[in-house]
Amino acid sequence: MIKEYRFGDHMFQNFEGELLKIYENSALINPILPNNKDSKVLLGGNGYIIVSLNKLTAQGRSIKGVQHKPSFDSRHTQKQSMILKYHREGLTPKEISATAKASTGYIKAVLHANNLKPNSKQELTKYDKYIKSNLDQIMRWKHDNVLIKDIASRLGLTPREFSNLAYSHEIFNVHDKR
Repeated sequence: MIKEYRFGDHMFQNFEGELLKIYENSALINPILPNNKDSKVLLGGNGYIIVSLNKLTAQGRSIKGVQHKPSFDSRHTQKQSMILKYHREGLTPKEISATAKASTGYIKAVLHANNLKPNSKQELTKYDKYIKSNLDQIMRWKHDNVLIKDIASRLGLTPREFSNLAYSHEIFNVHDKR
């Protein structure tokens, strides 16, 4: 919903549009106008308009800042380190949020910045059943240079399932491809 848009001397208020692209402080919109007279004035050029994010709402809420992701230092802050620690322990973003006092969006951004997938309850169940309960044995196999596909078959997992669980819980590092 576009709250207000000015084109020359004309002002248009409270009309809908399709969000095509978000820029730093504005967005490219394909406007949907109820009457054709207004659309001829408004659309002038290619049919699209650029609108400030302050003038847009989505489902009644401002979308200013929605597209921005937090930026991170190469050094982890204490909160980011805590989030990564809880992730390794198998907590979901919602559980981490309650403990680390951070929003789930921020937690997912920290995980994404560190190339980690958020834990889900389904993955945790598989992780607990196949990986956590056999962690000592897996580490022995890893030390003995057993191939990942062989470890996976010994645990009753596909190599892809095992790799996803092992890498997301940092049992193996991403460069370990044997």
